[in-house]
Amino acid sequence: MFFRRVTTKRQGKEYVYLKLIETYREGGKVKQRVVANLGNVERLAPEKVQALINGLTKIYSPGAAMEYLMDIESKPPGSAVQPVEPFRTAWRELGIHPLLGREAETGKVHPSFPWMVEAMVLQYIINPAETRPINVSCNDLGIDQLKGQDLHGIDYYRAICHLSTIVRSIEMQVRDSLNKYLETPAYMCCLPINGEFIGHECGITTSGTSYQVRPYRKPLKAAIIAHPLGVPLGYRILSGNTAALAAELEQNFGTPIIIVIQDPEDPSVTLLNRSYILVVSQDRLAEVPVAEIDPWSGNDVIDNELWIKSVQHNQERYIICHNLAPETPSDQALEEKISQAARELDKLKAAVKQKRIVREKTALEKAQEIIKRLECQDLIEYRFDPGKSTFQYSRREEVIKKEKALRRTQVLKTDRADLPAVDLVEAYTAATELANELKTVQDLTKMPVIYPYADHQHSEAFIAGQAHICALGAAVKRLARLQRR
Repeated sequence: MFFRRVTTKRQGKEYVYLKLIETYREGGKVKQRVVANLGNVERLAPEKVQALINGLTKIYSPGAAMEYLMDIESKPPGSAVQPVEPFRTAWRELGIHPLLGREAETGKVHPSFPWMVEAMVLQYIINPAETRPINVSCNDLGIDQLKGQDLHGIDYYRAICHLSTIVRSIEMQVRDSLNKYLETPAYMCCLPINGEFIGHECGITTSGTSYQVRPYRKPLKAAIIAHPLGVPLGYRILSGNTAALAAELEQNFGTPIIIVIQDPEDPSVTLLNRSYILVVSQDRLAEVPVAEIDPWSGNDVIDNELWIKSVQHNQERYIICHNLAPETPSDQALEEKISQAARELDKLKAAVKQKRIVREKTALEKAQEIIKRLECQDLIEYRFDPGKSTFQYSRREEVIKKEKALRRTQVLKTDRADLPAVDLVEAYTAATELANELKTVQDLTKMPVIYPYADHQHSEAFIAGQAHICALGAAVKRLARLQRR
């Protein structure tokens, strides 16, 4: 079992929740199910996390391993936050090292190229908040082959740039390695994302007498190639459209590619008759062709806490997913928003009672501002009684109940009628979780300023290489989870 952060986006705001996940095998396939919902991450203060660990320790035998992959960004730079060896084992199982070794033998890169890539992948997993240059911090990773080496930031820079030239070979190698642990999938996923790269450039100070290093952000139009269970094979910086990449991948892998779309309104996503899975936005759920009074009646698939119904309409298929678990993250998020509005309206109510606000117009304008800011327009009703000079408000329970039901429901749309609905839901969920993890690519090298790179932002090759390191890191983390099941 392991912990997973799940990010949901509701009305333009992101909420992060924590779930306990169990991996199991059924019918020759590796699947995952939710064991427990632990609620909003923001509510998990350090003392609550410690109390949870202490409680579980009492239940299980002394010395039982409490493995988790969470909160690594809260650790101070340079601190050892997770054991290295499980991830080194998973890295070796991917079988990429021999491929990198052959590249080093060509003389195009440093002879330690395989070990430098391994160091950066482990750094991404273990301590992505590290602020020291990679050639210094890698000494804490226990890679004996790098100890005593006279490596500099420029060596890692060149290694990353060269990595971008062999991404296709790495993708094939990761795919072949995954086939040893997972049943060969009927398809692979290609997920277009709009992310960003955070790097550092060196410019002249305002006085013009010296250089200064400053961060910069660059938007990324990219795509992640992944196994349906969410293990990434690669991370491509796109120069063309997603459909062209999907065609290339189908030719390379000999496997159908399904494009997973998070934002159907994104103009950069071009399908061109390619297979797809996309989410139907909340404001378009009325288009879903469910004619029955009870949409959950019939031969529906129940998988753990999701109730899944598949509806075929013309050439398209709709998969309706309803979360049956009590106190779902979406319910909690809605209640938090209503509670915040209630606290502010209570202050307004007290101000009216104490005669600090006496005008009806002022009271109603303030109430409207609170309700609108917290997006509770339809959830709370309020009124001002001029005769008694009182302000009152109340929850609209029927509306809140319907809103919760709507938020518990997600609808996917696809052109694939041949695949099980539960498999497509799992693939979409895993792909979107992966996209949230890999949306931001940061410069892991912390390379000191070196001529001739001083006056330039990073090249596309360098950014593409960094992106692939992130993808490899995510693959190693997920493979390590499978090995612990």
